[in-house]
Amino acid sequence: MLFFVRTTKGSAIYARLKNKTGQYWDFTAVQWVNTENANCKISLTEYADSDTLESLYMAEVSAPPGGPWIEEAVQVSNGEVIAFDDKVMGELEAVPDLNSSLQERLAFIFQYLAGKRTATSTLETMHKMDNTVLATATLSDDGATFTKNKVV
Repeated sequence: MLFFVRTTKGSAIYARLKNKTGQYWDFTAVQWVNTENANCKISLTEYADSDTLESLYMAEVSAPPGGPWIEEAVQVSNGEVIAFDDKVMGELEAVPDLNSSLQERLAFIFQYLAGKRTATSTLETMHKMDNTVLATATLSDDGATFTKNKVV
């Protein structure tokens, strides 16, 4: 995923991910931690353009599975959060249900269409990026009607 923000030229900016309980994502340990540490901060590189006041700051990272997570852009000099996005999604870990967020349901559609799927004459399997199974759906064909059941 791409973290980015536009802000004042010459700033030092980092990004971090938080979950709904306030934990921080440690990009090195690859786990949620209770206290922010240096491994929770992703320095954003400044990309100056023709704007005389602002620059684009960016970094590409791997997001943890699930979400939605909260991405915050933080000014290094004073720790002030200057921007946030509370709809950051990683790869889904389970099939969304009717109570899931719109972001989770859209992520499922994307993963279903863009990700790996395999099928036999009786079963369709939806894979995650690490090739583990996210969901399956039973298939049947009686010669007149093909049926694909709900993904579970």
